[in-house]
Amino acid sequence: MRSLEAAKMERSEADAAAEYRRLTEPAAGRSAVVSAAALLANPEKFSGKRVIISGILRHSFEGSWLDLEHPAQAFSISLSFDWQKIDEPMGDLSRRKASDEPGGMPPVRIVAEGTFHFRAPESPSTQPRYVLMSGPGYFIVDRLFRYEPLKEAPNQ
Repeated sequence: MRSLEAAKMERSEADAAAEYRRLTEPAAGRSAVVSAAALLANPEKFSGKRVIISGILRHSFEGSWLDLEHPAQAFSISLSFDWQKIDEPMGDLSRRKASDEPGGMPPVRIVAEGTFHFRAPESPSTQPRYVLMSGPGYFIVDRLFRYEPLKEAPNQ
């Protein structure tokens, strides 16, 4: 007979696996163009929906982040890219592989479409842990409309 703890662990692992599948599947329906102000004011409204948003793609050792360039941005939005869907229509994006170069990949201005997810920072710890989300916001990009390096400002 299985112990109660083993049953809880199995259920927790099944919940985590189901959550992973849910987060990595594109949301159904049409995408809405969402401004940074609207997304930041009410992220729960757009959670689990397809959106088109713009911002600065920033890279770090831990992953990729979206900077919405808005003073109200109080939570991080981690990014994941479905490059199999993006590469062919966008052409050669070999620049994205430049992260192996010294200094890493430079910031890039993007306009992207995908599925946005949000988990309030104060969510109870009894909820399944989102495997892919390292912060409250998570954006799975499957289409890019714009992908261009930021122009460096001249030295003053």
